[in-house]
Amino acid sequence: MKERMVLVLRSLSASVLIACVALSACASSTGPASTPAGATPVGATPAGASTTKQRKSSIDALDYAVSCSKDSECGTIYEGDACQACRCPNAAIQTQALEQYRRDLMRFDSCHQPERCGADCAASIGEPAQCRQSRCTWVPPG
Repeated sequence: MKERMVLVLRSLSASVLIACVALSACASSTGPASTPAGATPVGATPAGASTTKQRKSSIDALDYAVSCSKDSECGTIYEGDACQACRCPNAAIQTQALEQYRRDLMRFDSCHQPERCGADCAASIGEPAQCRQSRCTWVPPG
């Protein structure tokens, strides 16, 4: 009986070890397990960005000025995982902050694969957005 329990425990330990190895190899289904060159490691903040909560390769509109008094002060940006193939506009910031936004976004060029996107989203960045309730706001086309 004792030998049988030892055998069962060894088998269980081997199964747990295999599961742990498999999980670490598949740590990320959306990208590589290691940080690509130029990407921000988990928990780190890109230089020049605020210390608001960020993911590994996240670009957040709230890291830039978004207050406004008229539409001409606002431009569209992509907000989200900067390593996504399509970086189509989905947020807005002050036009004065667009240059810094573009510099920050360029830090993720090594993991960005625009050829996988069916649209030319980069051409849409900086297009006019709207000022609503003193905040730059992206308005979906159509």
